[in-house]
Amino acid sequence: MEKRKLLKVSPLTVAAVQMNVELGDKKKNLRTAEKLIDSSKREINFYVLPELFTTGYNLRLAYEWAEPIPGHTTDVLAELAMSHRTYLIGSFLEAVEDAKPKNTCVVMDPTGKLVAKYSKIHLFRLANEHVFLSAGDSVTDFESNFGKMGLIICYDIRFPELTRTLALRGVKIMFVPAEWPNPRKHPWRTLVQARAIENQCFVVGANRVGSDGENEFFGNSMVVNPNGEIISEGGQSEGLVLGEVDLSVVEKARNHMTCYADRRPGLYLLT
Repeated sequence: MEKRKLLKVSPLTVAAVQMNVELGDKKKNLRTAEKLIDSSKREINFYVLPELFTTGYNLRLAYEWAEPIPGHTTDVLAELAMSHRTYLIGSFLEAVEDAKPKNTCVVMDPTGKLVAKYSKIHLFRLANEHVFLSAGDSVTDFESNFGKMGLIICYDIRFPELTRTLALRGVKIMFVPAEWPNPRKHPWRTLVQARAIENQCFVVGANRVGSDGENEFFGNSMVVNPNGEIISEGGQSEGLVLGEVDLSVVEKARNHMTCYADRRPGLYLLT
């Protein structure tokens, strides 16, 4: 693949890679991700892939499917990131020595360097994630060429304490890889918008489409601005959901609506 030049543009462009995930077929899923990323006809500054995009969910096979970081998947993502001169974000099962695997999101920068990784803190009990996976234990943001960005994964979006922590660190965009199934489309859309409004930042949610045999996934990947307005939203088909992001809007929103200055953290329940 021909390498592209990295352009620092304002506004920058983000893309949620909305894809079907073939259960357990890493090779096919990596090809699908590459095909969708290659399909872009314009410069994209950040791509975000769905949750567990290399395997999907069958957590009984988590040990078998997990891999080290760095490893094969990060090598593939590094090549893609370098080829497109972009940041590339996606989650997959990480092998952990002497422990259960983790659901870990990585960030590859435009030079192919692994610049951040975040393991899902909140494990979804309704899917028995806590039985098969180890939880992450740290909040993760990263510095990019465009400012500070934050990472959460799927179920994490139901926990405003986490996203507020990221916002207080100065994060301007929160990226959310997800595998959010029917019938919970309304909570997904509402929570993505709510986290953007309350934290006065952009939120980019990449949700998968298709079926894993037990669940149907509705897509509706979204790019939402600090006012909760939907910049772009996908349907139920594979493709790129693109959004232009003007980061100056974050500071304008925070200066106009003084939620941060008006906080009273000494009165809030901390446990």
